[in-house]
Amino acid sequence: GRLLDENGEPLALKVGRLEEPADSQIFTNRNGVFVATGLTAGAYRLTVSGRRYGFAVEAVKPGFTELGDLEPQ
Repeated sequence: GRLLDENGEPLALKVGRLEEPADSQIFTNRNGVFVATGLTAGAYRLTVSGRRYGFAVEAVKPGFTELGDLEPQ
């Protein structure tokens, strides 16, 4: 997925925490893109630079699940 700020700009080169139900760190690249591995189907919360994001993994498939652009909640 790609994390955006309140103005639609990418959150570049940031460290964040994937909180629920997993607990792990994520990192964004220069374009705000992050990758999280080992996720199962379910709802997740993510905090980066004081901003909270939510996303869901519908079904686990081999390879990547594209989350698209995520805006703060």
